[in-house]
Amino acid sequence: MERCKDFLISEHSSLREEVIGLTKEISTLQRSALYLSGALWAWFASQTIPEKASFILYLPAALSVLILLRTMAINALIGNIDNYLLKMGEKLELPDGLGWEKYLKSVSKLLKYIWNILYWSFLIVGNVILVNYMRA
Repeated sequence: MERCKDFLISEHSSLREEVIGLTKEISTLQRSALYLSGALWAWFASQTIPEKASFILYLPAALSVLILLRTMAINALIGNIDNYLLKMGEKLELPDGLGWEKYLKSVSKLLKYIWNILYWSFLIVGNVILVNYMRA
């Protein structure tokens, strides 16, 4: 039984480290999408883009959507890990109030969702608006 307990402790620690790494990756992706969009728009503004090649103006929005999809996949993976860790805590019969995943489940994630919706909406819609501005 002691080996099983040691394994679970080790697994829990590894999975928490993975969640921390994935959370950092999401932040990096969000920053990268913003920097990439800005760099592309700076380059577009310094160029004369022929009408036939104007589709390239959608590149920042398209790349932002791809990065958004990646962050959504990472968030789903984090959710799966959190659910597994929550079940692990339930199996270990932790006392009430103990266990990070149990605490997270009780806390509203509304602010996080609102922030993500606003961030990605402004970035993607802003890129599309700039396409119309550059084509005018």
